[in-house]
Amino acid sequence: MKVFDPIHTSLKGTNLIEASAGTGKTYTIAGIFLRLILEERLTADQILVVTFTKAATEELKERIRNKLLMAKSAFLKGGSHDGFMEALVKKYDHPTWAVQRIQDAIVDFMNSGKYLAWGIVPTVKTDDIEKETVSSLSKQFRCKMESLFALGIDPAIVLRQSLITPSCGTGTLTPGNAEKVFRLTKGVSDKMRREERYA
Repeated sequence: MKVFDPIHTSLKGTNLIEASAGTGKTYTIAGIFLRLILEERLTADQILVVTFTKAATEELKERIRNKLLMAKSAFLKGGSHDGFMEALVKKYDHPTWAVQRIQDAIVDFMNSGKYLAWGIVPTVKTDDIEKETVSSLSKQFRCKMESLFALGIDPAIVLRQSLITPSCGTGTLTPGNAEKVFRLTKGVSDKMRREERYA
């Protein structure tokens, strides 16, 4: 059995990958999505990505969006601390072309009517849940939104197609932590709706 190599594995034909929980499946899928954009010159709406639950689907959308933004930053800087991204940057002699392809993919992703579930509220570590507030999470959300506005995507489209959600894993939390996660989620949503700038 071969070890799957997300940076060099051929994008032609069929690959069957066996992987247990926590081995980086979502990370790998997002990486393959990015390679298809760059190497096969596909657009976002030409790529079908399927997973098993609604929660996993929303997480995957967020991971892909983040992977595209991370890739754009890596190509602009000429490198990355992420091993996959660093290897990808080294494969291309024309970073300007790669940046444009990635930017087009992000715009296509939004303009095709897809929704972004931001997964902004932490659910994994109790310490993270305890330290976050509506104010701190709203600030993080604004920063993420601004990164899309900077690409020239209509703010109205981003806002209309955005959902404030917890990260995956709420169902495994204690009742107290789950209650706080949902309070934070509602609080951020209410705050952003009230903000005149984002109305």
